[in-house]
Amino acid sequence: MGKKKTLYIWALIISEIINIISIFSSFFEKMYDNVIVNTFGYVLSILALIIAFVWLQKAFLLKTGLVIWTHINFGFGLLSTLLSAVLIYTNSSDPSYVGSMMLVAYPIGIVIAIIIWVTFIRHLRKAISNNKIQLD
Repeated sequence: MGKKKTLYIWALIISEIINIISIFSSFFEKMYDNVIVNTFGYVLSILALIIAFVWLQKAFLLKTGLVIWTHINFGFGLLSTLLSAVLIYTNSSDPSYVGSMMLVAYPIGIVIAIIIWVTFIRHLRKAISNNKIQLD
């Protein structure tokens, strides 16, 4: 089988490309009046782009370290989501709207991301052990 990617890997590659486009499109937006928050957001965006490009290269070429970089990519994504939620909440002009978003949207998104993370790692390890994919 060798270099053939599974459907799950292709789906996450496409999702990561969309994520990179999203980061690029929002990179030059001024989000808040607070300079520190904006700078923090830019730093997180740059780190997210670096991690996303490394993961994308590992996934597309099926390179060694894909499992580790998958953990790094998903872990950083969850961490930056939690940090941005805190920044949004602390810098919002409408706390009631943001509070309801924090209680519903963020937890659902985080749970879905964790489910995808865990199932993808299980899928990846199983595919590697069954020789469905082979990492270089």
